[in-house]
Order: sequence, then structure tokens, then C-alpha cells
Amino acid sequence: RAIKLEPKMIIHKVEYARGLLLLDKKKYLEKAINLLEDAVKLKPEDAAEQLDLTRAKSDLAALR
Repeated sequence: RAIKLEPKMIIHKVEYARGLLLLDKKKYLEKAINLLEDAVKLKPEDAAEQLDLTRAKSDLAALR
């Protein structure tokens, strides 16, 4: 729901992807990768979002 309310917030996509992977990595791997790919396309608005973007890039690289 958070993604629907604030689709340009990087952290929402990162945390959702991480949560899916904790539930079942095999089942949700593709969905998590898609979320992280969407997250890295977004422009950070402040320093906190820049950190979120760094996390998204790191998580995505680890999954590939």
C-alpha cells in the first residue's frame, strides 16, 4: 500500500523487496529484483534517500 501512496519513495520498494526475500527467496526473487530495478531508477530527494538508493543498488547487485 505504501508504494501506491508514495510511488517515488525508494525505501518502500527496497523494504518490500527485502521482505519478500525473507518470506520465500525462490518464490519472490523475480518480484524483488523488479522492485529493486524500479527503485534504482528513482532520483533521491535528500541524503536519506541517497542511502536508500545505495542499499537498493547493493541488494540488486547481490541478487544478480
